[in-house]
Amino acid sequence: MGLLLGRDVAVKNVTELKGAVASASSGDVIKLAKGHYDNVFVKVAHNGAEGRPITIMSAQPGEAVFGGTSTFEINGAHVVLDGLFFYKGTSAGEDHDRSVIMFNSHHGVVRNTAIVDYNPTEFANGYYWIFFNG
Repeated sequence: MGLLLGRDVAVKNVTELKGAVASASSGDVIKLAKGHYDNVFVKVAHNGAEGRPITIMSAQPGEAVFGGTSTFEINGAHVVLDGLFFYKGTSAGEDHDRSVIMFNSHHGVVRNTAIVDYNPTEFANGYYWIFFNG
């Protein structure tokens, strides 16, 4: 039996990103084109596997820029976020629900990713840039 490989999926807009995430399976690599992705809610509900994670990455590190109220909610295990840039946005929700990236799973990885000037509108509001719950 041969090694099962995931797909490389190139996306260039929010609609394609959401479609790729909705159909993602173990080993898939979703590569975001250079550009601005504002007010995007990305929810990953599928699991990757050990050695074959689902990866969401910038095709050019740091060039997929998320702003506005963009957030990622990861509910599947073995998911990697790589090379993303969150810039000058605002967190919505309350406490951990206000997170820019929230993992409700295990074996989640964030690498080569920056969150800069991404804060709630009120200084007194509690928030997390990245929240791991799993």
